[in-house]
Amino acid sequence: MFPGNTFNIEAGKQALRNINSLALFSNIEVNPRPDENSEGGIIVEIKVKELDQKTAEVNTKWSIVPGRGGYPTLASLQPGGTISFEHRNLQGLNRAVSGSITTSNFLNPQDDLAFKLEYAHPYLDGVDNPRDRTLRVSCFNSRKLSPVFTGGPGLDEVPPIWVDRGGVKANITEASYLFFIVM
Repeated sequence: MFPGNTFNIEAGKQALRNINSLALFSNIEVNPRPDENSEGGIIVEIKVKELDQKTAEVNTKWSIVPGRGGYPTLASLQPGGTISFEHRNLQGLNRAVSGSITTSNFLNPQDDLAFKLEYAHPYLDGVDNPRDRTLRVSCFNSRKLSPVFTGGPGLDEVPPIWVDRGGVKANITEASYLFFIVM
């Protein structure tokens, strides 16, 4: 859809899909109306409402762990959850930074603290470039108790075995190709 061109319903649908694929708007409204200056002409007005650029979220989860004697106590409450943030549309270029921290026990986070930080850069070669490449870089870390190791016969308790995983991942996505590096 370009000013001065004949209206084409398929071009209009494609323009709407393109706007929607940006994931920047909470509301997209299309208002076609007759053009008073051109007989048979149509003016298509598209109104958009941008999503909040900066968001933060806190999700909580409480666990009750058996205390001494197998009964839960106030001291055995474990507050856990996820704290996350996102900054969309940096500099008006649809770039984004997001991150999160997750643990099942904020009072003892070294047990299973996990984090992720990600940067997304769409239109790597410019908005008008047909290659339409997107760069995504993320770094992450996670720590979980291994479910594989258990006590054998006659063993009451096995010391905890932790599985740590961390790294950096970078990929470039092009219309139908994906190139990536994981370290």
